[in-house]
Amino acid sequence: MTKVDLINEEFKLAAHRIIARLIKLDPSLLEKARKKISTMEEKHGEVDFILEWKEILSKDSIFDIQKELTSRDEDNYRLRISSPFNTMSFPPFDSEAYRRRIWKAAKRLVEDRLNRLEGDKLCHDHRFGPR
Repeated sequence: MTKVDLINEEFKLAAHRIIARLIKLDPSLLEKARKKISTMEEKHGEVDFILEWKEILSKDSIFDIQKELTSRDEDNYRLRISSPFNTMSFPPFDSEAYRRRIWKAAKRLVEDRLNRLEGDKLCHDHRFGPR
């Protein structure tokens, strides 16, 4: 996975964390997401990601939906790529400047992690490497 892929994954996770909070304040966002999924289903048919999103968005509890949106498990990383929220326009995500700020924060986070991993590798190599 490239650095840009990692940044994009962190961006989507951060965005969905914000969306999870917004849903609690404005549950109508869920209905908009359900309509978006229906539109996607008309265009693409009953493909796996659409069926999975329909299942997530049909949960009775907002808390359960929020858990799915913000989960770090591999399936949810994959699903965030095709999230109905990605193409919806609503505040604050209708602002390009806002989206850029989130992406830049995701970039800093990934770069910090990669630098720490590289530092750990150098420390490890120094302590246990060939002499």
